[in-house]
Amino acid sequence: MKALIKKTRGFGNVELMDIKEPKCTSMEIKISVKSVGVCGTDLHIHAGNFPYYNPPVILGHEFSGEIADIGKDVQNTRELKIGDRVVVLPSTAITCGTCEYCKSGNFIFCPSRRGMGHGVNGAMTEFVCVREDMVYRLPENISFEGGALIEPLSCCIQSVDDFVNILPTDICLVSGSGTIGLMITALLKLRNCTVVLAGISNDEKRFRIGQKLGADLIVNVDKKDIGKSLLDKFGARTFDKCFECSGVDMSLNNCINNLRKMGSLVQVGLSGKKSSVDVDSIVTKQLAIFGSLGFTLRSWDKSLQLLKESKIVESFFITHRYKLANWETAFNQHKERDSIKVMIEPT
Repeated sequence: MKALIKKTRGFGNVELMDIKEPKCTSMEIKISVKSVGVCGTDLHIHAGNFPYYNPPVILGHEFSGEIADIGKDVQNTRELKIGDRVVVLPSTAITCGTCEYCKSGNFIFCPSRRGMGHGVNGAMTEFVCVREDMVYRLPENISFEGGALIEPLSCCIQSVDDFVNILPTDICLVSGSGTIGLMITALLKLRNCTVVLAGISNDEKRFRIGQKLGADLIVNVDKKDIGKSLLDKFGARTFDKCFECSGVDMSLNNCINNLRKMGSLVQVGLSGKKSSVDVDSIVTKQLAIFGSLGFTLRSWDKSLQLLKESKIVESFFITHRYKLANWETAFNQHKERDSIKVMIEPT
């Protein structure tokens, strides 16, 4: 079978290769992969600037598929059967289960953790074998592509739910209009607050999706000042909460400068480098700043539920589809700002 493999460290060194089809052990479930989302992490691994990958490794961690085989000793507490449509929780491929982070549900910080697609083999291939506890049945109204959205949506749910209390009276800024920023916009609108979505000039397609998701104001920061736009539209001078989703210094400082005193910032975007931050404003305005990385089982379960109830509409986010043979085109498309979520079909 074919698999997209990061062969060695450094820039590039990614190749579509022929490998043996895996056989599941007596304690594993074999999945026929149907849809894989291209993530920024995949591009960082391709570029060689993601610190936690373990080559040679098959890329891809946002995925869903169909059960192809079940090991004879699998306890099958979820009553799964061959042919079931499923989604796989990729982040717990290896965890110790005993450290303080595992016990508290914050498995993302387990010092032994290795996730699929970087620490261990991932899903940009035809078949994968995983533990039963990583497999969740996909509700009938969720497509395979929708199943591949559950992992990034879970990350967004954590950023919205776990750090600040969102009130209907809040005015929130979402700075960065990529997949994560748009998902956070949708989640904030479910909480009935006012949402301002900010991006740059070549984000026009993303802005249109943001409007469909219910954003109350779109600001192109290349053309308009966020603070003035906020004042003109709502008569307010500052935001109550900000969600920074781009990892860009200008975006981060826009959040800091436009937050009210004692406001809250959730930093979701990674910059890949040291940032220049207005520390004095953080202190003098007594801001609360939180970093949000990954997700918990709680946010994973909620992600499944929101898609099942159609409170998050998968079609708003999926813009491009490619076969695995065209992975380079898919990766390049992910870099373009006219795309939101790019999907790969392995077969």
